[in-house]
Amino acid sequence: MSLISSSVISSISKLCWVRSGKSGGVTPSSEDVEILQKYELSKSAFSFSPTEISLHILTTCTCVICIQEHWLFNAEKKIIAEITENSGYIAKSVDDNDDPDFNVSMKRGYGGVAIIWKKEINENIKELIDGGNRIQAIHIQQGDKPICLINVYMPSDSKNADIKHKDKLAQIDEMIEKY
Repeated sequence: MSLISSSVISSISKLCWVRSGKSGGVTPSSEDVEILQKYELSKSAFSFSPTEISLHILTTCTCVICIQEHWLFNAEKKIIAEITENSGYIAKSVDDNDDPDFNVSMKRGYGGVAIIWKKEINENIKELIDGGNRIQAIHIQQGDKPICLINVYMPSDSKNADIKHKDKLAQIDEMIEKY
């Protein structure tokens, strides 16, 4: 498994700046193109956003990725599958449950959690349904040592943050006891 280096990030940035027309004279070098080809990206990378390119690279290098704040509504979660075509995923959005703070007229979602994994380990993954729209968990069975992976987007800048924070901690504690 390889790590994503700063040179890969730099190459992605150059491609995205060129694609946006705001390159300021910066052009991807042959080394940039070679780096991106290593991660199965080519000229088609020009049609993707920096986030999509980064997710593509991460899913080629990593078995499991946890994301907080994907900002997708429930109906938009399929975007994750489109970006990470060789991966499995589960996600929760702000409009999955009845949230009193949710405003239907919003232009984009907020918060949201997702877990993405390589399809090769699909048979080892089981979704755990516990937790609200800020907690997503999976059970990974690898050999004789199971793993309970809990991805949490903790509350912060809001009214009643202390109460919400303690509630999330209680939910996590309950899941740890259960699994």
